[in-house]
Amino acid sequence: MSTDAIWPTYIYSSVIKNHKEVYEEFLPMLNDESNFDSPWTYGDCKSSIRNKSNDSFPWSIWFDSIKPYIEEHLQSLEPTMPYMIHSDEFWVNIYGKNDFQESHEHAFPGRSLSAIYIMELDEDAKGGDLVFECPNFATVKYSGLNRIFNKWQYQHIMPRLENGQLLLFPSWMTHYVLPLQSDKRRITLAANFSIKEPDE
Repeated sequence: MSTDAIWPTYIYSSVIKNHKEVYEEFLPMLNDESNFDSPWTYGDCKSSIRNKSNDSFPWSIWFDSIKPYIEEHLQSLEPTMPYMIHSDEFWVNIYGKNDFQESHEHAFPGRSLSAIYIMELDEDAKGGDLVFECPNFATVKYSGLNRIFNKWQYQHIMPRLENGQLLLFPSWMTHYVLPLQSDKRRITLAANFSIKEPDE
């Protein structure tokens, strides 16, 4: 007898070993307010995504640090053919007190996998939680299974976060950030990746 999860959504989480070194490389840019603007979304935080200095952040250092973890995740998904990883979409979000990010996803042609990296976080702070939403919970509720079985009841998942933590998830996965209830800032790095067959 077996009960298997046939169509699960895979979310990877790991703390990278050299977070301190990555953090120190980014810190001068993080402490310069001119590198950040208000986002174009309904969220209320500061972001580098459309700032002219975004390309000047030491992205290659971060990508080189997380690439082994991306490979670990992709290998755990049991690839059936060779693949390549490409990205030119990296940015930083800084949250102050009461700042938040609205519900959104990163779905777009060519985007396969998205990342959130916890660069700076007061682990004792209230709020600022990252929340993932079940993509088909309306269907689950319609079936009534959520009222009867523990395995079906989760509409939202809030992973416990710590400094240096990398989360990888499908780009179509809806997520948001609750208002931060702390005077200490919260900083995340984000990226979108294309996972595709190697170029001929």
